[in-house]
Amino acid sequence: MRGRAQPLTSQVLTPLGWREMGSLEVGDHVIGSDGRPTRVVGIYPQGDKDVYRVTFSDGVSVECCEEHLWTVHTPSDKRRGRPGRVLETREMMGNLKTAHQHRYEIPLLSGPASFPEQPVPLEPYALGLLLGDGCTTCATTPGFSSADPELVQALEVALNDQAPEPVLALAHKDRYDYTVRHTAGGRGGQRIANPVTTALRTLGLDGKTSAQKFVPAVYKHNAPAIRLAVLQGLLDTDGGPVTQAGRSCRVQYTTTSAQLADDVTELVQSLGGVVHRRVRAAEGRTPGLADGRPVAYRHDAHVLDIRLPAGVAPSA
Repeated sequence: MRGRAQPLTSQVLTPLGWREMGSLEVGDHVIGSDGRPTRVVGIYPQGDKDVYRVTFSDGVSVECCEEHLWTVHTPSDKRRGRPGRVLETREMMGNLKTAHQHRYEIPLLSGPASFPEQPVPLEPYALGLLLGDGCTTCATTPGFSSADPELVQALEVALNDQAPEPVLALAHKDRYDYTVRHTAGGRGGQRIANPVTTALRTLGLDGKTSAQKFVPAVYKHNAPAIRLAVLQGLLDTDGGPVTQAGRSCRVQYTTTSAQLADDVTELVQSLGGVVHRRVRAAEGRTPGLADGRPVAYRHDAHVLDIRLPAGVAPSA
């Protein structure tokens, strides 16, 4: 559509991941508002223009020119069942609120972003569980900690999902700690590498502590079912429902890894959801307790309030 303009360095989502606006060519594909690949049919350089930053209620922002076109809904439009209207940026300037509420609402993705399916070295739900409550240092046998026996069983099932026969088992170690044991690791007198350790090293997750974990790109830019499975594993371990008086229930997720918080945000948004994020500083927080002993917090906590589209289950 003519009249749209953003800086050449703006990031654009394509079926192969993020690219800069200035690198696109006619014939390339970008992700459209329906989540599907849309072919670029024309590129029209705009020259030098004033650029404005538009910030949304969830903290996400984008840069564009004052003629940039937006499809918006107003409270009045929604009450009357009217379709969205198209406005330029300058038409909304200084007119963003009415009666203490936001005047304009930008439609979300009407469907999950469609990326081509790629093979992954570790079952996606299992990866989500291990990123949440697993030990991925690979200095020893991979571990998992949980007081929920259903999650322990779910991890064991997921790890063996693609194997012709079950070869991975969660062996109880102490209280809530388990190790991911390779039952065929010494078959025939030969030592066979633990496939979970091999997968974690392939993904670059070996040696990562809780504050350093991340979702590998091959999972973030994959088919919707794979992205959702990873997200469900993460939410089943470090997420849960939160209710407040007078408000609907929402899903909240907490992590000490800033990168993992970014990745979870991207997963949710790619599925058509919304994330509001805040940071709970470690400094000044009342220490937690471990076996009755106070333990100080070493890392800030990144708290995500998540809203998923209807029909997208937050739990497996």
